[in-house]
Amino acid sequence: MDLRDRVSNPEELDKSPGYWYKDKQRVMKKLLKKKTPCFHEIK
Repeated sequence: MDLRDRVSNPEELDKSPGYWYKDKQRVMKKLLKKKTPCFHEIK
């Protein structure tokens, strides 16, 4: 479910913990890919 479909005011999105959690997860995944390009090989 997309939070943007439920919240009409974009500013309310910034206050949503779920939104920030998902965004943090997405950023962390990008950082992991940049820092450890061979992570799948190590794992």
